[in-house]
Amino acid sequence: QKLSPIGLVLSVLLLVLPLVPGMGDRAGGATRWVNLGILRFQPGEFVKLSFVVFLAGYFFRHEEKIPGFLWGMFKPLFFAAIVALLYLLQPDFGSAAVLMVVTLAMALAAGVRLRYIMICGVLSLFALGALIFISPYRMARVTSFLSPWEDPSGKGYQLIQSLIAVGSGQWTGVGLGSSQQKLFFLPAAHTDFIFSVIGEELGFVGSTVLILAFLYFLYRGLKLAGSVAGDTFSYTLAVGLTSLIALPALLNVGVAIGVLPTKGMVLPLVGYGGSSLLVCLMAVGILLAIWRDNLRGLR
Repeated sequence: QKLSPIGLVLSVLLLVLPLVPGMGDRAGGATRWVNLGILRFQPGEFVKLSFVVFLAGYFFRHEEKIPGFLWGMFKPLFFAAIVALLYLLQPDFGSAAVLMVVTLAMALAAGVRLRYIMICGVLSLFALGALIFISPYRMARVTSFLSPWEDPSGKGYQLIQSLIAVGSGQWTGVGLGSSQQKLFFLPAAHTDFIFSVIGEELGFVGSTVLILAFLYFLYRGLKLAGSVAGDTFSYTLAVGLTSLIALPALLNVGVAIGVLPTKGMVLPLVGYGGSSLLVCLMAVGILLAIWRDNLRGLR
């Protein structure tokens, strides 16, 4: 808690590294990775965790001022906007959007007035919409998501292959390890579209079980937060960490089944991605620590 501002500063400095010539490793049209030769990692994943911890500490330190707009809403969004800007420079629109939503969720948990959150939420939507509109690349993703069959070999190819994979699984799937779409038909089958492969191999039943598992995680995380509501730091931290895993998971599923535009976001705890997996496990570990401390307090 006390070291969270220092942790955030160090994480933000790491987030700048991919933008430094010679340091960033470009892939898929984005420079989100740092390649150290023996190690390749994504600083943006660690920034999400450090920002949630920082924001929980901020709400705790300024607990009495939180209901006001300046301390409760403006300053947290200002901090989030700075980090989001660095994400957009990579570019990583999905992480920027997730960060803003998590910030609003934590502000709501901290006790910020609902009207402030609603106003800032609407303004954030307009800002994100404007960023999509002024970027031909992002607009192409939106248009291909709305009508992928207009360009089945180009912009709509990935979504079409994803839908084919999900549809091929039918009720019980083709069998674990028997997916055909992952054999170089579906791009990013091991990361962003791993849910599509799960849908093909395990079918509607397996996909539903996975979705229910994430929803149960969301329920348990929020229930844990409710049990420590008397401690602003633990309460907002639990809400933030739960949102940090549950929100990208639901967004990833939405992308895979074609109800959301492609965002380049790995499925937490499932998709291949060392940085993402490490951060998710750290978040789960902190949640377990909050649960343990609360259990000791009850005893």
